Amino acid sequence: RRLAYDLGREVRGTTAFSIHSTQSYAEPFAIVDTVDAVARSILPRLPVDVAVETNNFAEGRLIEHAHTVEVEAGLQKSDEAAENAYWLIRAFLTATNVLPAPTVASDGGDDIESQTEDDRLKLAAPRENSLDVFKLLERLPKPDADEYEVLAHNFEPVESGEVFARADAETFAAERDFYPILLSAYGYADIFGYAGEKVGELP
Repeated sequence: RRLAYDLGREVRGTTAFSIHSTQSYAEPFAIVDTVDAVARSILPRLPVDVAVETNNFAEGRLIEHAHTVEVEAGLQKSDEAAENAYWLIRAFLTATNVLPAPTVASDGGDDIESQTEDDRLKLAAPRENSLDVFKLLERLPKPDADEYEVLAHNFEPVESGEVFARADAETFAAERDFYPILLSAYGYADIFGYAGEKVGELP
């Protein structure tokens, strides 16, 4: 509790960047408390296609701090997540004017700045494509069981009545249309993940 208090005091008045990995989704995506002015200025400049508003599910995490942008860099313990994390950090520092935008060198060298084939170099500038924004609506409870299976895909719509998960022989069907978010078989102890809705796009 003391550490959390001290951390909160240190980041007060700053723009903080929080990096995580997940068991639910291989591609990086952003999480914010709400899409406010700070988020609107940063999110389109990150190498992500999706942002999630936590709504009422922050529960004392750093993301409750008004100027925190959190990202899931990819699957836990994967090389891809580590590489994604580098580019996320680089893009964040560019978006907040800490570092200059990456440039493509003309000498064809091997340094990071010269990787002309890496599309992520383009992500230091605002994206041409829009960024989908979702909002968490509710937790999807998971009972005690020996084996779990998730049948739905994160950020792809699940229709009412569709089976989205199993726990041993028990199946779970959607009570209404929703978008699965952070859904995984073993990522959480007591929930499969969250049901969400798509609330808009960021240009």
